[in-house]
Amino acid sequence: MATEPGWDVLLIGGGGSVGKTRVASRLARRFGAGLLQADDLRLVLQRAVPASTEPHLHFFLYSDIRAVDIEEALARQEWIGRFVSDKLEVVIAHHVATRQRAVIEGDSITPELGTLETHAGLRTAGHVRAVFVHEPELERVFDALRVRERAENSEETDRRWAAFHHAHGELLAERARELGIPVIRARPWSSLPARMTRAAGL
Repeated sequence: MATEPGWDVLLIGGGGSVGKTRVASRLARRFGAGLLQADDLRLVLQRAVPASTEPHLHFFLYSDIRAVDIEEALARQEWIGRFVSDKLEVVIAHHVATRQRAVIEGDSITPELGTLETHAGLRTAGHVRAVFVHEPELERVFDALRVRERAENSEETDRRWAAFHHAHGELLAERARELGIPVIRARPWSSLPARMTRAAGL
């Protein structure tokens, strides 16, 4: 069990297309930490667990977002978040136990994951910090999504994805605030790393 003071794992959550990966990369370099993406774990789980066993996990792979009710999409994403966050516990515990700093980012990180005092049976209190990035303006999310996807999808599709990401981000921000986890506005970008560093007490 780790006994030295300081943090070992920083969790960065938030909705899609708010700049999590970009700021996580910046902070990982600054603190000499490894960078992990929750999306990578989700992809591994989708490969390892068939849709016949966990259909929710594969929902967005086979659904046309334009035809999906936003509330249904949010419910599916919430399930994915709980599923992925549960599996992330052992990763967090490993980095705390080995004192190998890691920044883990993704929209599958639940606020609850950042409040636990133990992860995968290891006491991690004080060694795990969490902060959520929030973009309150839907058009900002849409613009970022179009850049990220290089406008390969139709505008209609990207607007639907943006509406989903924005709604998901609002839910995550509300829950994080309720749990006392810092919620930081995504813009201005130039000051985001510094604001997150202060908020997380790094």
